[in-house]
Amino acid sequence: MRLPQGEKLFPCIDKNILLNYNILVMNYIATITSKRQLTIPAAIYAALNLKDGEKVLVSTEKNAIKISPALQLVNSLAGSVAIPKTFQNLTLEQIVKKAKKEYFGKKK
Repeated sequence: MRLPQGEKLFPCIDKNILLNYNILVMNYIATITSKRQLTIPAAIYAALNLKDGEKVLVSTEKNAIKISPALQLVNSLAGSVAIPKTFQNLTLEQIVKKAKKEYFGKKK
């Protein structure tokens, strides 16, 4: 449906109202590249306190793409799984290093 020039589909909604709505609910337009890459809009990136190189979880929910910080899942699961004795009293970095060594064998 094409409207005559200058007419609005919803005359009661002006440009400023739509802009404010998009800011409040954080709706943005993004483009998926031919390499299936998507740039997260700066406002969403800042609002979620994401960092360069940070891992995120990508899933679908009700026919939509959902992206959330991976650390959020780790924090929500914290305490729900017992820590093996071999990993107790170690930092996350030490646990990862030890797990890699055990899985891939000892490498120098």
